Amino acid sequence: AEGSGDPGVYSVPRASHKPHSLRPVRSNSDRSKIIGHVPQVGGSPRSALSHFLSPRRACVGAPQVRSTFAYLREGYAMMNEKQVSMGESTTSSISPVDAVKSVDNGGDALLGIIDLIELGLERCATSRCAVALMGSLAEAHGFYQDPGSPTGEALVVGDPSELWIFHILPSLGSQRGGAIWAASRVPDDHVTSVANNFVIRTIDPAQAAGSNDSKAEPRSHSRRQLYSSSLLPAARSLG
Repeated sequence: AEGSGDPGVYSVPRASHKPHSLRPVRSNSDRSKIIGHVPQVGGSPRSALSHFLSPRRACVGAPQVRSTFAYLREGYAMMNEKQVSMGESTTSSISPVDAVKSVDNGGDALLGIIDLIELGLERCATSRCAVALMGSLAEAHGFYQDPGSPTGEALVVGDPSELWIFHILPSLGSQRGGAIWAASRVPDDHVTSVANNFVIRTIDPAQAAGSNDSKAEPRSHSRRQLYSSSLLPAARSLG
């Protein structure tokens, strides 16, 4: 909550990681508590993205990559050495409060928003990469919010060339783990404001790449929207 915790700004250095090492994932509400890990993937952060777009794997963890970027953080990570930056805003969503729980609370979801932001900044040199990576990781390992908290999250994700809006909420109904997410690029001659509310109102499949589209390349600059494989089925089920 605002006004709680350590307000200091800290520098997290770039790092190299041994093959088959594990990236710790911490509780969103208790950062001293490790609740899982995200097995090793060889190669660069860029090549790792295609791995995360594969179907969900049955593991409590997220693969580490060979090297990670330096970044600044306070309560949330803010900007990495490649000038990819993020700002966070909690939102309401159609996912009921406490319907999806973290793995340490008897649920199936591994990733809260704090680790999701850190993973994006650790591994991506562009905002487009970051939104695609965060979304695919959340689909693979499950996304949750803290008990009693509103269930949506909105991020503004930028770099020197592009600005993106990223929305995410836990999976709905009987689907275990996973996540529903969407991202939209802000046109170069526009500004945007995100004030505790989802602001992406339309998904145009002609401008979007679903993460289940084997022919779509999430980093393709012809794509101005990205979304999860679960988004359209969820929308249809809700009418």
